[in-house]
Amino acid sequence: MARYKFPQFSVELTDPIMSVVSATYAIGQPTGSVSVILETPDARLRGVTFDGFPNDGEWSDADVMSWAEEQLELHRVD
Repeated sequence: MARYKFPQFSVELTDPIMSVVSATYAIGQPTGSVSVILETPDARLRGVTFDGFPNDGEWSDADVMSWAEEQLELHRVD
């Protein structure tokens, strides 16, 4: 069981699933952000945003999801 903690929230989630992922970026900016909703059987956490998604012009939904999964692992506490 993997546990994740987010400094902006007073919560720790075990084995969350990302249910919604959306990328936000501005034309001409080198990076954007990815917002997610994390869910467990007992909780739903909205407002989690990962900044720094590379806005290099060519990316797919799978690229956004893969990057968000990598960012989630940075918040793993065990």
